[in-house]
Amino acid sequence: GKNFLAKTGPHKVKVIFFSKTGERASPFVRQISRNYWAYASFAFVLWREEESSIWWNTFEVESAPAIVFLKDPGVKPVVYYGSFNNSRLSEVMEQNKLQELPQLRSVTSMELGCDARGYSRAGSDTTIWYCVILAGRLSPELNKMRETIRRVQETLLSDDESNAADTDQSLAPAAVAFRNKRLTFAWLDGEAQDRYCSFYLFSETSFETCGARRDMSDVPRLFIVRYKRNTTEDEAKIERKPRNIWDAMQEQEVDPASQLVVRYNGSDEIPQV
Repeated sequence: GKNFLAKTGPHKVKVIFFSKTGERASPFVRQISRNYWAYASFAFVLWREEESSIWWNTFEVESAPAIVFLKDPGVKPVVYYGSFNNSRLSEVMEQNKLQELPQLRSVTSMELGCDARGYSRAGSDTTIWYCVILAGRLSPELNKMRETIRRVQETLLSDDESNAADTDQSLAPAAVAFRNKRLTFAWLDGEAQDRYCSFYLFSETSFETCGARRDMSDVPRLFIVRYKRNTTEDEAKIERKPRNIWDAMQEQEVDPASQLVVRYNGSDEIPQV
């Protein structure tokens, strides 16, 4: 178990199947694991009653069969009990394939709406939308900020669901944008995704956030990207060969959406963010 958790990439959701029989993965489970390999890593555990307290204390699993989804550091495990057929497992995987604060990667950029070649999550007719991106090296400091951003998401969600009279009016525009999928939050690995990180945060202090670690200083940074749909480009309907998000930045042709980047320089406190 420890080896599985240690070896799984930080961007992937960890999926653990508990069974009382120790059976091997069924054909449809193997197919699901292939379909979602870019999003998740899978493990299988034999449930023994004498080890039940370990699994409860570690993953909050009470019995088997069960499936556990481990997402961001510090986030409570998501547990489903019972047997799953193909359609039910596919549904659950689709619901849980991303972390609560997903990593911005080539495989996720389009569906997150954080790609100048694509569209907003709100739909192709949306002209302006936003992505708030947290960048930093894997570290306790980054984990703390990831938790802060998750709390910001929860605040915006609860603010939008509360009564108008109780709503903090300063949060209202962001809450509405978040609800309408015009605002997305994500993170990126400043070391593993150095080129992407440096592209957006290029400055004399970006080494504190992007690239290989040079000293003990790790400074996660937050920035906001505003995308504005290029309607002229849409009308031209120019077909392009698919590229990754980094290649798109280097492309000389006009992307379907323009980008305006603003760095956040405020405090790390949730109300301020």
